[in-house]
Amino acid sequence: MRSFLSMTASIFILLLASYSPANAQGISGFIFASYYECDPSLEGALDAAVMSGGTTIYDRHLQSGDITAWGWSAHAIGGAWKRLSFFAAPDRASGMAARSSILESLRNEAPATVAMVNSACPKHDDYIWTVAQSSQVSDTPAGSAPFTTGYYVCQQSREAEADEAVREAWAPILEDLVREGKLSGWQWLAHDTGGIFRRAMSFTGSDHTSIMAARDELSARLADNEATSALNSACGTHSDYAWTPVTGT
Repeated sequence: MRSFLSMTASIFILLLASYSPANAQGISGFIFASYYECDPSLEGALDAAVMSGGTTIYDRHLQSGDITAWGWSAHAIGGAWKRLSFFAAPDRASGMAARSSILESLRNEAPATVAMVNSACPKHDDYIWTVAQSSQVSDTPAGSAPFTTGYYVCQQSREAEADEAVREAWAPILEDLVREGKLSGWQWLAHDTGGIFRRAMSFTGSDHTSIMAARDELSARLADNEATSALNSACGTHSDYAWTPVTGT
């Protein structure tokens, strides 16, 4: 089981790239994420420790340009994962350099935070994702908005079908929902390294209720669309989570 210090190896490495709506930008690159199983009785102390010991370190790396965003999010709805950590960098090389610097800073400046995370969250799962498709309102900070994510178990031989279904049918509707202000962003993620989940769909918005309403509208607009059947057939099992930002940018 890895420690909090290795948690920071699990990062969101995001490259921002423009897409068609004038007021939005997409996300591309690699995403490294750590999903933590934690003792519920220690979650308050855990969050306080991250905010008191980790915030200064992450903000310093943000201000220096080593990273472009970071966040620590809390479970609101879903399964066993209770906390999610990430940070973002413009490319893989700078992200790995930032990781080394953050690890050293945590060891030297925040040993109590490291100890608290290791104690409160003895288990975690690491994933590396690639951003297959996305859009994001440009003034929505990556680590500050509530979001939901569906994590999909897919047939590896049919993953290309799922990606095509999202590209051809889901993406145009999702972009409309972003333009209409019903979502502030969405991402379709592809598995690179990690556990059983092969794809993930994240929706970002002002609150979980509005995100879920937008998700319902997406389902209604996709009704009787063959692409929905293709995605469900290729990726027939999924787990839904809702995440609430605790700290970050």
